[in-house]
Amino acid sequence: MRADQAVRHNAAVGAVLGLAVGDTLSRLNAPPPAVCADVIDLPSWGLVAEQSFVCAEAAVKGKPLDIDSSATGIIASAISLASSDTPAPLLADPSAVLVCRLLRDALAGELDIDAPTATCEATKTAFDAIASTPSFTEAVTPVAEHSPEHLALTASIAGSKWGPASIPATWATNVHGPVAGRTYGLRQLRRLAERLTGFDAPVPPEPRRSLGPREVAPGLWLSNLHAVPRFLAQHPQGAVISLCPTTGAFDNHKLRREFALLDASGRAANPLLGAVVDDILATINAFVAAARPVLVHCHHGASRTGLVLRAHLIAELGLSFDDATTEAQALWPKTSTWNHAFAAELQRRAS
Repeated sequence: MRADQAVRHNAAVGAVLGLAVGDTLSRLNAPPPAVCADVIDLPSWGLVAEQSFVCAEAAVKGKPLDIDSSATGIIASAISLASSDTPAPLLADPSAVLVCRLLRDALAGELDIDAPTATCEATKTAFDAIASTPSFTEAVTPVAEHSPEHLALTASIAGSKWGPASIPATWATNVHGPVAGRTYGLRQLRRLAERLTGFDAPVPPEPRRSLGPREVAPGLWLSNLHAVPRFLAQHPQGAVISLCPTTGAFDNHKLRREFALLDASGRAANPLLGAVVDDILATINAFVAAARPVLVHCHHGASRTGLVLRAHLIAELGLSFDDATTEAQALWPKTSTWNHAFAAELQRRAS
């Protein structure tokens, strides 16, 4: 995946997923903890996200936008416009016009949240929250007391700025809601973002066989994608940490967290790599502390899984970069070392 493709992919998926998560959080008294070992039962999102996604599906099919579209109503559809040479649509709401420009900037990797002038209370709240905080979680949490429109708009713009990796897996993994009579979840939202940009993320070849599960530390197991059902058969109350998009085979397993981690070596692919690894390690520790067996896996069980295993060994045993790699390959021979961005992050942690 080229750098420009990675930037566009992260901004689009972040905007769509942020919208869904923001509207979902608006239906709770308080956001769930960003890291925890509990089962998180989220309500479905409400009308704000549903109407925006219905408009986005229509935009994918070439339907013109309604001139009276609101900022939240257009934010998903705007991804499609921003991904093409289509002129800016004629819109009556200045906030909707501003959102279209923001999404175009985000997909080009040029979003400057300090530059736009807010034109209504919702956009002003969103811009103030994002401009004054360094993360998605900190931007969204103070807005939770506002209306669903405020929260959805803030979360969507924050997602486009920082990407899907910035959204806590606890909030994102089981997000779901209606879209024109269907129920969308994380997989469908990611696919919608790809259809809106006209760019499909590379699909890795299928693993030739199941690999694992293998216990590599007390309570910590590793596998590839195909072996996850075997782990769940052995540990039905266990937790699953997915480092790759999944096929839906175990979407209904309640104790699951899916992290946005691309298996690409360019810096643009995972701009928040250190923070994501921190969250993954904290999630592992939370499950282990709760005496829940936890499985970590990626598609092939090699690159991303090897990254997390080596980071775990550095954190828990204080190993050097070379010793962590040697130990990881002894515990989990599938550990791959090709990803230079992953290696740089591990060297930073070991220094």
